[in-house]
Amino acid sequence: MVVKTWLRSGAFVCLLATSSACGGGGGGEGGGVGLDDLDQDGAVRILAFGDSITRGVGDGPDESSRPSLAVAGYPARLQTLLGVPVINAGSAGENVSDGIDRLPGVLASNPVDYVILLEGVNDLPRRSSVEIAADLQEMVADIIASGAQPLIATLPPTCCEHSDTQPDSAVRTLNNLIRNFALNHLPEPIPLIDFYTAFVPDPQGLGTTFNPSVGTIHTPEGLHPTSLGYDLMSLAAADVF
Repeated sequence: MVVKTWLRSGAFVCLLATSSACGGGGGGEGGGVGLDDLDQDGAVRILAFGDSITRGVGDGPDESSRPSLAVAGYPARLQTLLGVPVINAGSAGENVSDGIDRLPGVLASNPVDYVILLEGVNDLPRRSSVEIAADLQEMVADIIASGAQPLIATLPPTCCEHSDTQPDSAVRTLNNLIRNFALNHLPEPIPLIDFYTAFVPDPQGLGTTFNPSVGTIHTPEGLHPTSLGYDLMSLAAADVF
């Protein structure tokens, strides 16, 4: 399998309602991952794999909103933007070790060309960022072994110091490991979808903290995106393709 190199051509800027944010990624005039029928089965399909944020929890008036998979979260929006099927394989509450066990079955049941991987927030701070990143690397290897193109995503920011929400400093630490892994993966870099910078207008997600007043993450819950937040995620993902 040929793994395409992701090349960043510049900042991705989006404007929604009264808030603006820059999304990480590639694509644009300098190229992108593309939408190729890698398994040559006559169709292009994308799998979105992850936890409740992939599932689309919070896509509605409150943090417990859970619309049907057909319309929930960033995968449904990404399907509309790209015009190809995007399978929502999000599992609410999942940690990375459970994801490792679940992933092979999902891949076997869903012949796809691309897999977007977004996991880890449920493991913080119970496990170290290094341990979580190592498990994500194992999942990327499983995706490559299946014949699909992996795309790894940074975690969106958390906020509001809610008792059930992991601190944003821990999210940033893990995201830096994810970025480094994606860039330094051999023989080719892994395409990166930088969901964090879709919410925080800072190319590295380091110098600016998330502003909860913009309405992209439910407050005070502080974890799940709002419908506006899922809009930002879908645009950031589409930009990489």
